[in-house]
Amino acid sequence: MSRFDLGVGLALMPGLVDEIEAVSDLVDCLEVEPQTFWLETGDPDEPFRLERDELLAVTRRVDSLLAHGVTNPVGGSRPPSAAMIRLFAETVTVLDASLVSEHLSFNESTGWGKAFSSAFFLPPCQSWAGVDAAVASISALRGNLTMPFSVESPVSYLQPRNEELPDGAFMSEVAIRADCGILLDLHNIWTNERNGRQSVADYVAQLPLERVWEVHLAGGLEHRGYWLDAHSGMLHPDLLRVASLVLPQLPAVRAVVYEILPEFVVQNGRNVMRADLESLHRLVDKCGMRRTSATSTRDAVPPTRVARSSAASTADLDPSVWEQTLAHLAIGRTECAEDGGGNATMTREMNADPGLALIRELVAAGRSGRVSSSLPLTIELLISLFGIDEVDQLLATYAAQTFPGLWGSQEGRGFAQWARSEFRDEPLIQAALSLDTAALDYLQNGQTQSVTIDFDPIDLMAKIKTHEAPNTTQGVYCVTVGP
Repeated sequence: MSRFDLGVGLALMPGLVDEIEAVSDLVDCLEVEPQTFWLETGDPDEPFRLERDELLAVTRRVDSLLAHGVTNPVGGSRPPSAAMIRLFAETVTVLDASLVSEHLSFNESTGWGKAFSSAFFLPPCQSWAGVDAAVASISALRGNLTMPFSVESPVSYLQPRNEELPDGAFMSEVAIRADCGILLDLHNIWTNERNGRQSVADYVAQLPLERVWEVHLAGGLEHRGYWLDAHSGMLHPDLLRVASLVLPQLPAVRAVVYEILPEFVVQNGRNVMRADLESLHRLVDKCGMRRTSATSTRDAVPPTRVARSSAASTADLDPSVWEQTLAHLAIGRTECAEDGGGNATMTREMNADPGLALIRELVAAGRSGRVSSSLPLTIELLISLFGIDEVDQLLATYAAQTFPGLWGSQEGRGFAQWARSEFRDEPLIQAALSLDTAALDYLQNGQTQSVTIDFDPIDLMAKIKTHEAPNTTQGVYCVTVGP
């Protein structure tokens, strides 16, 4: 293993599979997001299964593979479930991944003795107790792994608190105590700096740089006075300048990976992936052999660590209280934050942070997107009947009355159950819901589904696509959903 031996990589999810061929000459390695290749089983003990053949068909295009978890973060006090850990380890083994990583965030908490997901990566509790919690979660996830494991530097839209460990110090303590690597997401920490948190320079100065084995770069965008980690392509010139200063300081970095969501690949009629990947290759070529004097100094002298006894005030930040308060507030359950195990003072302080409103907006947008992608026929029908503004309000009402689903199919089924009750006297909507949920069932078990509805399905789908009111002439039609 040597610096940049894995080269420039692309973070892979199913929506990008068709894009790989056009940039294959610029992709040295693929970083697979394992959970995006899992399907629901309906079995509560083993809720997901790996699409092994699909995964292998995609990844055989390159020699070097990495694995990056996207649903089981290890920054909180609740480690991933045993079933998730087993399947993650199985997927990593199938890939024979050179590096494995997960997010140093959390997305699950409890209320009234019941676990629930925020379906959004939330910033961890940056106290000494938070370090302990993260180390325990990392230990649980990596127990069955033999590959090198790293944790990713998180995004936080909240303002820093006086009693917190600094961002870089928290990451440093977790990595050292867990004896793991660091996936330094430069866009994440640059986003944090732009939004009022620790500077990139100070963050990097607090890290054990020999533990930084991988770097992520991505695009972002402005939104309501914040810079968002949107994975939206078009690498910002200022971010590339930051990377040109940081990369030469990393003595053990092996890969620089580019992240982009499928919906941002084509912008203004052109594919932005090639230009961004070319920028990364120039960056790696320039920094591959160059090492700054700061690097040689840091190789010999470890970074200054925060003394545990010097930050006694962080004892006030209990990770379980932090997580229960923030998770409830993030999903819009303000009235439940304290009843669910949170803290009145923390609830008040978090509500006063303008970043919380942004987090709520992003959580709500994610939920609406998962419903729309899981129930396309139903959502298009609702838009044709009521208009998009009214549908947005319906989705907001649903979200206010329910807990999020982490997976698209879970959110789709949740909305379908809610909508069946809300529109119990609307046969058209019931028919669309039946067709959509049958499609979800088919994707889950691969078995053809039969659905009986009271409307001509061809007319129903044709009219919905053009946002016209479907023919209400009733009949009885048996529809087969499958290949």
